[in-house]
Amino acid sequence: MFDDPDVLDYPWELSPYDADPTAAQIDALNGHRVAEGGEIDIDAESGKVMTRFMADLQRDLGLSYRPEHWDETRMATWLAKNLSETAITRVSKRAFVAHWLRVLLVTKGFDLARANRQKFLIRTLLEARVRELRQGAVNRAKK
Repeated sequence: MFDDPDVLDYPWELSPYDADPTAAQIDALNGHRVAEGGEIDIDAESGKVMTRFMADLQRDLGLSYRPEHWDETRMATWLAKNLSETAITRVSKRAFVAHWLRVLLVTKGFDLARANRQKFLIRTLLEARVRELRQGAVNRAKK
């Protein structure tokens, strides 16, 4: 049991070559539906404002929001700090996340506001990718 690399918590490095978002990760981030439209009007009889698809409109308007206190560096730092993998060196984790985020932000349809809104989903996707890469490293170590 003590020789099994699966249970050993030794430091390891993430390769920058593996740091690009995968097609599956991009698909997961794109899985959030964007509203096709909505309506804001005033009822002629009552004079009250009427809205339809308000939740979708609020979400879509939120995508145009640029976070005041967040930039690419701060977002990458937050993501790296909140990754649960402890066996990765801090420098390696930070470089991996920064590269992954930089590639995501130049992908069509993604910007800092969207990354900020989806940061918890992004963190989950990064954790899954790191686990996948770690398992690959373990499998190579067993050979």
